[in-house]
Amino acid sequence: MGLDRDPGWWPVVRRLPLLVVPVLGMRSMALNRSGLDSMRMVWLTLANAMVLLWFPVTLASGQGLDRLDTTTGAVLVALVGTFAQLVAPRLTPAWDFADAARFARSFQRATFTRIGLAQIAVAVGLMGFLLSGSVWVYGTGFVIAGAGMVDAAPGRRRVAEAQRAADAAGCDLVVVRVLTGHQLSR
Repeated sequence: MGLDRDPGWWPVVRRLPLLVVPVLGMRSMALNRSGLDSMRMVWLTLANAMVLLWFPVTLASGQGLDRLDTTTGAVLVALVGTFAQLVAPRLTPAWDFADAARFARSFQRATFTRIGLAQIAVAVGLMGFLLSGSVWVYGTGFVIAGAGMVDAAPGRRRVAEAQRAADAAGCDLVVVRVLTGHQLSR
């Protein structure tokens, strides 16, 4: 497969079992040379964490601190999560097409900003669950965070969007080549 074609998610999905084990996951990330694969690893790991949290949430349902009503908790989670999603486009840094290295860093920063803002809903949902004991409160955060994570995903749609923006800016960058050729910035 050429450097100009997006390898897709399969290389990352194949390594998913390694990502769940902390030492192996960190080693896999450190040895990975593709910034695009690394962004996808982080995204996939966080998306899986949201799903895996359903196990303890389900097992502990009804065991909250009874400090928060289910309806109030779900509404608060919905408000905070939706607000984070609405401000995400304004808080996400623009892509910098000055050169390949700056573009790679700006794409990574924009992606991780979006992912972080998406995760707010699930974090608040988990806190609301702990206070209420209701799976509906966590579920509200899960749904909103899931929508934000889909929007933040460094998938083919986002890469194609960046390529169109680079072309419109008169830049001769090949986005896939740049993102796979630059490791994650520190």
